[in-house]
Formats: sequence, structure tokens, C-alpha cells
Amino acid sequence: MASLGEELKRRREERGLSLRAISDETRIALRFLKAIESDDYSILPGGIFNRSFIRAFARQVDMDEEEAIRLYTAEYQKAGSDDELGRPSYSGPVGVMERESEPRTRSILIPVFILVLAIFALGGWALYHYYKRSGSAMQAGPVPVQDSSQNNLPPNASEPRQTPSSTPETSPNPPPETTRPESTAAGSAFTLRIEAREDCWISVKVDNGPKRMWTMKAGEKTEEFTPNENILLSVGFLPNVDIFINGRPAKLSTIRTTVVDLTINKENFEKFIGS
Repeated sequence: MASLGEELKRRREERGLSLRAISDETRIALRFLKAIESDDYSILPGGIFNRSFIRAFARQVDMDEEEAIRLYTAEYQKAGSDDELGRPSYSGPVGVMERESEPRTRSILIPVFILVLAIFALGGWALYHYYKRSGSAMQAGPVPVQDSSQNNLPPNASEPRQTPSSTPETSPNPPPETTRPESTAAGSAFTLRIEAREDCWISVKVDNGPKRMWTMKAGEKTEEFTPNENILLSVGFLPNVDIFINGRPAKLSTIRTTVVDLTINKENFEKFIGS
């Protein structure tokens, strides 16, 4: 009996499909598709990721998805291993990524952060005392200078000095222009939440923050993400999740790929909810 990889390859070649075409349609990396056809699952992420890739591949070549999963499971059992242990898959709480480098990074960043704060504090303290001293000296200096100049000037010369002070008072200043950017700076904010119907892997990047990737279990819900600019969202199997924007279900029926990459921002989020 043909293996899973051989069966997928046979069906693909019968339909005249290239691996590149399937990769473009499913958003699965070309090297993963080659590994599946070669029955080499060692480079795949493991766990539910492998199953999602195999389902998407089987769907493209009109192969029954459940049959493909049975062949895949049988091959792993025959080899005496478990696909869930092939590679570590994150199974922690939703919205939190396990990063081995975090403790080391934090141990470096915390002293640096404290040092920077100390430098700023010392600089601010020095500037405060400098300006305080220079300000008191400036306040004490002009008083005798103004008195002596007024005594030396003739009576007629003091009158023209009053006219420049009157002209700035009548000159109009345009303060309303400075308030306009404040009224238009605030864009339309939005929130995004994800609910899983079935198991599915999710990747979320909010603004310039870190990219977080995890596996959602059926029935789980994410926190509400509120970006300042945009959200980069990747979904391993789109039919397994519901996406809500501002509490309203997003309309993604026109997206036919299983692995989906979305960029949702303040300019385009309304088209996903039809407002």
C-alpha cells in the first residue's frame, strides 16, 4: 500500500499541479510540502501543525482528509513515535508565548534600564539647578539697567518706546491652527478577539510588539487586542476560528485559503465587518 506522501504526490501529478502552486494556495512553506511527499516529518513543527498541513495538502489534490490523517497516524505508530512529540508545541495559556530567551534578555535589560533612568535623573537634577541659578541671576540683573536708561533718555524719546508694545498687542495670532491636528489626530480605534471552534494555531503581532504564536483549543477565547496602528494575524486553519472586530463577527467568507495572513489596521478594519 502506498504511503501518505506517495499517494499525495500521485494525486498531485495526475492533476498537473506543482508544489509551488499548492504552496501559494495554502500558504504552506514549499519545504514542508516536499517533506510531506517524502514522508519526512522531522522538519515539520509537529503536533496540530502537521495535521493542519496534511489536511490542506489533501484538500488541494481531492483526497479525503480523514483518510490522509489515518495514513499519517499509522505511519507514526508504525515508526513507534508520536507526532505530538515530534517538536515542542506551545500549550500554555492563551495570549502568552514561551520564550527561552526571556530570562536572559530581562537580566540584561533591567540593569541597563536602571542605568539609563539614573543618567536621566542626574541630568534632570543638574539642569534644574542650572536654570534655577541662571534664572535668579537674570531676574536681578535687568532692574538697575532699566532704571539708568530711563533717567538718561529725554522726555520725547520715551514716547516712541510705547508704540512697539502696542503694535504686538493688536497683531492677530492664529491659535486655532494648532488645535486642528489634535482633533484629527485621533483615528478610529478597534478591538479584535478570536474564538476557536476547533483546535487551531494562531499567530498575532500587535503594532511593533513581539510576534506571539500558540495553539488554541476548541472553545477557547483570546483577550481583546487593541492596537494603536495595526494587527498582523496568521491563522493555521481559518474554518476553525471566529474573528470578532469591535464585538462584531468579521466577514472572511471570500478568503478561500486555509492558512491565512491578515493585516488589519485603522484604515481597513471596517471592510471586514461591513460597516
